[in-house]
Amino acid sequence: MKIGHIIPGIIFTFLLAMLAVVLSSWLGTTVLQYVVSPVSAVLLAIVIGIILRTFCSLPAYLDSGIDFTSKYILRFGIILLGIRLSLFEFVQFGLLAIPLILVCFFGVFVAIRLCLYFFPISKNMSYLIGIGTAICGVTAIVATSPLIKAKQEEVAYAIAIITLFGMFAMLAYPFTAHALFPESNLAIGLFLGTSLHDTTQVTGAALIYSEQFNNSEVVNITVVTKLIRNSFLVILIPMIAMMYKNNNNQSSTISYSFNHIFPYFVLGFLGMVMLRTIGDASITDSSVMKLSQWQWLIANVKIISEISLTMAMVAMGLLTYVSKLKILGGKPLVVGLVTAMTVGFASLLYIYCLIR
Repeated sequence: MKIGHIIPGIIFTFLLAMLAVVLSSWLGTTVLQYVVSPVSAVLLAIVIGIILRTFCSLPAYLDSGIDFTSKYILRFGIILLGIRLSLFEFVQFGLLAIPLILVCFFGVFVAIRLCLYFFPISKNMSYLIGIGTAICGVTAIVATSPLIKAKQEEVAYAIAIITLFGMFAMLAYPFTAHALFPESNLAIGLFLGTSLHDTTQVTGAALIYSEQFNNSEVVNITVVTKLIRNSFLVILIPMIAMMYKNNNNQSSTISYSFNHIFPYFVLGFLGMVMLRTIGDASITDSSVMKLSQWQWLIANVKIISEISLTMAMVAMGLLTYVSKLKILGGKPLVVGLVTAMTVGFASLLYIYCLIR
């Protein structure tokens, strides 16, 4: 991919992200007369992207940069989010998240098995919907599809289903979580990190919550939960491949690449966590870098992260084709709805038991 091909799309998403920030401030402070705007810039970024994609004909030379933003600038923004956490907080949240992630995995695959009795669809489609719901949405679907020899239309359909229900959940769940757990940042973060599908959707929901309810700690818990969940790709994708092999009586070995399925940006996030932990422990006014300089650096990394993630939300909106979602119908759509509801209810049930 040539840099010249992606720059126009990146600049386009940046300008739309800044437009969303300005509109958010104007609507909240000027129109609604609040001191701090209650209108989410992230939510506006997504809406602006969807509206432009639906009603405008965008030039094709923007596509490469928009796609780059949705994948790589998103990951860059998530990596920088690590500066907000100490290693102790990462371990603390992670240990609480792992059992919940396993509960959600189990719930999704039980739901898939039951759905196949009442709404029979192809095994490939069930695998794709299941792993997309259970782990990390589009990435999991794309990584799994060649291992089970899924057809292109099955992959496209599964991605569309994940996008449809994930988009709805991303917009609704921050407010649902606040209503259900108004005094528990931990419960809200765990819920958002496990009940939504794609990494973009999870990050968007966390940012919407942070902006709407002025609570950045939820972002930290949500992102840690989601990144640990993404890491389960390394375990579940080979498991899916073996299930496919056994169910289809294949004697040949199904190969997969660890490099292809491991979400390496998780390591980048951990690197930023370590940097924050070491810096907080070692930097004082008597060190080479002054404490004020360290705090300035942290503040600016947070700003760059927020801008990057807002750009990624714009890109997600621009990559949402409402016309394609309209053609969804039939049994796979029902299966997608059931699995989405299952992972949400499994998450809620576990969290209620945890915080009692």
